[in-house]
Amino acid sequence: MKEHLDIGRCFNDALEIYKQHWTMLVVLQVILGLLIVGTLGIVAGPLVASYNLVLIELLRKKKDNIEIADLFVFFNRFWPLAGLFYLQLLIVAGGFMLFIIPGVIFSVMLLYVFYFAADKGASPKEAIKKSWNIVLAKGFWPNFIIGILAGAIMTAVQMIPLLGSILGLFAAPFTALLIASAYIQQVDLGQEQLEELNLQNG
Repeated sequence: MKEHLDIGRCFNDALEIYKQHWTMLVVLQVILGLLIVGTLGIVAGPLVASYNLVLIELLRKKKDNIEIADLFVFFNRFWPLAGLFYLQLLIVAGGFMLFIIPGVIFSVMLLYVFYFAADKGASPKEAIKKSWNIVLAKGFWPNFIIGILAGAIMTAVQMIPLLGSILGLFAAPFTALLIASAYIQQVDLGQEQLEELNLQNG
């Protein structure tokens, strides 16, 4: 029987961790944003993977404090993660260029690529396949809902006159925690189910 994603748990988990670590999460978010913009996205892959690992370890209670150095732990896998960033971007952008619906579908199916890359050490191909399979196994619509809610929170905050951009830096870690919680809930998918999906997808 398929276990559905608990959206309420995503919010509870995100709120608990955000309240404990919001200061350093915002600091990491600011540094991440500046470095991505300053390098035209070249360092986005390893930075995003490192940031996601911080979120995963906080949610799993494997980490008690955050350091700026945590943002750079995956620079030893720079090229695979940089490639994954641009590959994901290309797939999603290509979907939106075809039509809005394919773009939305691809965005949801690839929602967890950097979580798998960070948490499981997955290669770009493996991360894409694992994200795709877990969304298929657990259900497209629950994952669509959590993605839409995270996006809606960010959009609403950024639309606030004058303060939107600044407040967005505070909201971004919370929305990232929502997605990280959803990932953790679903990553313990039964091995038999995963193997079945892997066989179906070649």
